[in-house]
Amino acid sequence: MLYLIFVTFSYTSQFAFLPRLLKEGLTEQALFFYFYNPDSFVYFSNQTGYFFFGLAAWLFGTRYLLAGGLARWIGVLLFISGVFSFLAFLGLILSNNTLNMATTISGFLTLPLGIVIVFYGREIRRENSNRG
Repeated sequence: MLYLIFVTFSYTSQFAFLPRLLKEGLTEQALFFYFYNPDSFVYFSNQTGYFFFGLAAWLFGTRYLLAGGLARWIGVLLFISGVFSFLAFLGLILSNNTLNMATTISGFLTLPLGIVIVFYGREIRRENSNRG
């Protein structure tokens, strides 16, 4: 839930606040809401959201790590993505741009994670239809 709140604010601000501030010529205030400004509140909010995603990924991923098959891959991808989300947040706090780029790796991991989840869902559906 915290992930959703922080990230929704950061993305929504890009079309709700930023254009209005730029239109009114308030460029210094606009920098506060500019997504790609690492010193902006919006950037901090987004990275904080992904930090909470990382915590949730560890909590939920651990359950799947102990399973087998595709479920285990879900756990592995969630756990690794969570680690990179945490490292990115740490990079932001420490003003380490290289470490902060870990957010990109975490984001890229959501694609294979999504694919594995789809296949896992199909596997569960098949198992349930064979039972019924």
